[in-house]
Amino acid sequence: MDITWQGLQLLLLVGLVVTVPTVFVLWMMRRQLRAMRSPEIEAEYAQVGFHVAISWKHGAPIVTGLDHGTPFELALQPGAGSTPARTILGVPGAAGEGFTISREASRDLSGHDFVESMFSDVKTQESVRALFRLGFDTIELRGEKLRAIRHFQASLLPLYALRTAIGQLTVLRAAPRVRGSGRKERPGAGWAH
Repeated sequence: MDITWQGLQLLLLVGLVVTVPTVFVLWMMRRQLRAMRSPEIEAEYAQVGFHVAISWKHGAPIVTGLDHGTPFELALQPGAGSTPARTILGVPGAAGEGFTISREASRDLSGHDFVESMFSDVKTQESVRALFRLGFDTIELRGEKLRAIRHFQASLLPLYALRTAIGQLTVLRAAPRVRGSGRKERPGAGWAH
């Protein structure tokens, strides 16, 4: 089998066409994952006994711990393709009918507040609004997991913000059940985490 100069050039060209984009994608992914991590915040977490691990699935940090008796998990998910980056804070929730409420859908065009129609307790309503002010845009109960989600940004929360959000989710977890209006989840809807 004779390899000509033209054949060798073609082989090198194909190798470059495959290698250069692959190296670029890997470099971008590594850069994105490094941007999610904050040594200062991770050190604060370690000081209060929270555990920071790296997900084998996508290489991003996952923080677990117990804050004032409430177990929690903070997971960062880097964006990929059409899936946006997300910060997800979860605590165990009371079993019951699931719900999802988002910041965008929390008011209708007339200014009617759906938070008030979903939750009868004023303290619970304020907890939902506090989570929205902390930058979360979706709150959901699925199965026995209550989550606050921040889309389009995957980053560790400063310790005070993390503890505040856990406290607000704890209030929601113990709150009177959801009223009849609002978007309900399908029974048995699973976690995509």
